[in-house]
Amino acid sequence: MSPHQFKNSYFPELRQRIWLASCSIAPSSTVLDRYLNAMLQNLTGEALPWHHFEEKVTELRRGIATLINARSEQIALMPNASVCAYQIISTANCQTLLYNNDEFPSIANVWQAYHGIAVEYGTTEYIRQRLTSLHKPELISIPAVSYLSGKRLPIEEITALSQQHGVKIAIDAYQMLGIEALDVAALNCDFLFGGFMKYMLGQPGLAFVYVKDPEQLSNPRLTGWFGRKNPFDFDAHHLDYATDASKLETGTLAIPSVFAACAALEKFQKLPVSAVGDYIQKLLSYLAVKLLAQGEQLYEYVEGEKHGAHLAIIDETPVRLAAFLQERGIVTSPRKKVLRIAIHYFIHQADVDFFVSSY
Repeated sequence: MSPHQFKNSYFPELRQRIWLASCSIAPSSTVLDRYLNAMLQNLTGEALPWHHFEEKVTELRRGIATLINARSEQIALMPNASVCAYQIISTANCQTLLYNNDEFPSIANVWQAYHGIAVEYGTTEYIRQRLTSLHKPELISIPAVSYLSGKRLPIEEITALSQQHGVKIAIDAYQMLGIEALDVAALNCDFLFGGFMKYMLGQPGLAFVYVKDPEQLSNPRLTGWFGRKNPFDFDAHHLDYATDASKLETGTLAIPSVFAACAALEKFQKLPVSAVGDYIQKLLSYLAVKLLAQGEQLYEYVEGEKHGAHLAIIDETPVRLAAFLQERGIVTSPRKKVLRIAIHYFIHQADVDFFVSSY
């Protein structure tokens, strides 16, 4: 499916505006409408449609496993990345953690709030040094792509170095999912988490954790009925934990978010995955050249290096700038002192040219 077909098939509303936001909430799509309508039909068609929802959860778990080349039993479903982080730290048997400064701040907040964990902060280069030092951290926290600048981090190198020195690693893949294929078996990371907002073009409310060795996890402190061996035993007197990654799960998932995540997976499965990343990189480079030629400053952009799917324009008042562009039909994402400009597979060169001329 070409970018033109992808846009027309799934995002007809975008004929009226240009979506350059990094999609904490994705634009409406025909496939999302279809899945949510199916959910509503389940609610009105039967008195107790719960089995339909269970089927969707199973479908989603399998879809995530296929997406990242994992097994279903290595996947735990979560409401958001913060809960993912909490469940990782509560089961990883670690007292020392090294946090990469490019990670999303909410993840650091989870590490900070967890009692008994000594948290250290540093750049990627500092992580390299610490992994070869005498007193190593027990867990590395690193994103695949910076949420702020869009720069790509060397997760393959850091994962290999971590494994070489017996250090566990947790990778935040939120900003990479939907850009290119992820293979956790080849990556050999201990944990990886992500969700269906951003470049998967889904909606909030559903995330997941991949666990390489679920049987080696401690029992989590936060739990719920879906973390049991059999959730439908309803046994209040015995706290048994599932033996696979689902032991990290808690209570009932937000069912609309489950259906929305399945819709996101369907869209992604229809794309030529190997071509998506190349298309985004070429258009991103084209945009960078245009902006730099106009004298704009790009935060942590390095020409010629592989990037994520967004650029960050340095600006003193990015919220005001985003509002100015939205009046012209261009949707962007302001954060801190930057305006993030995201390239999705449905973006065309003409969209980029219009943005640059409007900026």
